[in-house]
Amino acid sequence: MTLNTTLKNEQPLVYIIILNWNGWTDTIECIDSIIQQEYLNYKIILIDNGSADDSIIKIHEWAEGRITSQSLYAKFPKKEAAINILNLTKSEIENQILKNENTEIVLIQTEENLGFAKGNNIGIKYALNNQADYVFLLNNDTYIFNKSITELIDFLENNNKYIAATSQIRYYSNEIIWQCGGNITWFYFRKYLFPDKSINSVPNEGYSDISFASGCALMLPAKKLKTFGLLTEKFFFGEEDFEFALRAKKQDLKMACIYSSIILHKVSSSIKKVSGDRFSINSAFHYYLCRFINVKHNSKKLFWFCWSAFCLMYIFYFLLKKRISISRIFHFNIKLLNYSWKNNSVSKELFVKIMRDMKF
Repeated sequence: MTLNTTLKNEQPLVYIIILNWNGWTDTIECIDSIIQQEYLNYKIILIDNGSADDSIIKIHEWAEGRITSQSLYAKFPKKEAAINILNLTKSEIENQILKNENTEIVLIQTEENLGFAKGNNIGIKYALNNQADYVFLLNNDTYIFNKSITELIDFLENNNKYIAATSQIRYYSNEIIWQCGGNITWFYFRKYLFPDKSINSVPNEGYSDISFASGCALMLPAKKLKTFGLLTEKFFFGEEDFEFALRAKKQDLKMACIYSSIILHKVSSSIKKVSGDRFSINSAFHYYLCRFINVKHNSKKLFWFCWSAFCLMYIFYFLLKKRISISRIFHFNIKLLNYSWKNNSVSKELFVKIMRDMKF
């Protein structure tokens, strides 16, 4: 038995779940960064979430020459997804301890775009049914440093009261912090740690307790996940990590940001595919609708009405700064109240209607 095999067998098994939607270039770069990890005992679950481009072809082409076996083909109930297992041999890279090790990728291809939460939940269920010790949710538009997984696992192995750990997340330029998790205020806002600060302002080691962590990089102990539950599927896109954090806070479950675990993130790349790079009033409506519905589910009715009134005043100010006319803002707020009162979720159909057809 080789030294690498011995080390691998001593490590907890981590399933890394990556969701791809028309983003094969980002996905391949993300997997390449995983292959260079010092952590050895992991498997990748790559879910192609109904891509309309040639993502599957490109991913197979990238893997060509590395594939050592294609040993499984199966279908989920209701034909939600098909599975192919690709064993990719690690390339010879700088960290020689990884040489000749194998990376197992479970490729799951859905028949349609199921949304962020439902797509990830397919991967989570697969991991939990296949002896996972940890599940790592990772956006495909991220690049992880070579000790990132090790640092997260070491923390959770030594701090069993935590349900989740996240990384120091930097913008892709690697100069500015996007966020290091944050805390949910009593008024259902997020207060991030070190947002838009220089990377030099963040500690090189240690951690901070937080009550919110982005779903773009979230390490979760499998045992706790089985009892706590998966991501909510009430929202087709977005808000699932906030709802997850609200549930954890209600149950007094702890989260942490581990500063020595570093990830680069191409922030908001998925929503930009729908709305473009410029400000979109439709994207803003979708964001606030999800939050209004989420708060409605997690607060008393009187509080929700007071909270809504305050938020509508903030939204008025925010949209005015974006040079949206007062009449459009008025229609925006009326629709927001109406839709958030009548709806308990934001389905794929409603998401499409908001992003493509809704006028203000």
